[in-house]
Amino acid sequence: MAIGAAALVMVIALIAAALVAAALIVSRRGHEPESLHPPKSGVSDSSLSSRCSPSTVPLASLDHRTADEPRLALPQPPGWHLDPAQRPPAVRAVMQGPGSEANRYQPNAVVTLENLTGTAGTPQEALDWEIEGLSKIGVLLDRIPSTVCGYPAVTLTYDMGLANHEATCLIVAGRDSDDKLWAAVVTVQAFGPDHPAYVSEKYAILTGFQFAFAGD
Repeated sequence: MAIGAAALVMVIALIAAALVAAALIVSRRGHEPESLHPPKSGVSDSSLSSRCSPSTVPLASLDHRTADEPRLALPQPPGWHLDPAQRPPAVRAVMQGPGSEANRYQPNAVVTLENLTGTAGTPQEALDWEIEGLSKIGVLLDRIPSTVCGYPAVTLTYDMGLANHEATCLIVAGRDSDDKLWAAVVTVQAFGPDHPAYVSEKYAILTGFQFAFAGD
């Protein structure tokens, strides 16, 4: 089974900048051109849907590319910034936190979105497909089922075999009005994962992420 975009992003972000890493997503899909324009986003305090839990920090609404795909909103803690560089279409956002000047070795968050229609039959199968891909590159330490804006989700913590490092992924899946199946993955990782500020910011990102379709 092919490894999902999120798994490849997580591997590469360990050894290089997340944007460089994300380019290897194309290895399982063939040629996948970069976006012609950097992703657009706007920061606000408004939720995408009344079904979404409120975020404790401002939300960056990520640009959606088709009318039927889910809208995504990424919590943006103070000091974190979105990288505007071009990237493969599956990667919808790369956000970087305070770096080594704060003794935190630049934590980052990467958001991917994939159309899994034909690959998985149900939202739960989409979650399982993403989990299987991630399990190929790390040891699963924790798995917590949940919902995001009413859609099935799961939060996973992985040991990547690196000292003083941890990666946590939130996966959420749902169908659009045309019965297409979508899965979004938010991966937050850092060296020095016990830093109190990082722990708080990671929690804000993962619990405040929003995934909703038009009309929700």
